[in-house]
Amino acid sequence: MALAVEASQIYLTIAQIETEFTWMTVNTCKS
Repeated sequence: MALAVEASQIYLTIAQIETEFTWMTVNTCKS
């Protein structure tokens, strides 16, 4: 059970980083 919680935490962190990176790229292309 603890492993599942840890895995979802890692997944959420990766998703957050990807989202930030995507927005960074979009903002760079816009300006």
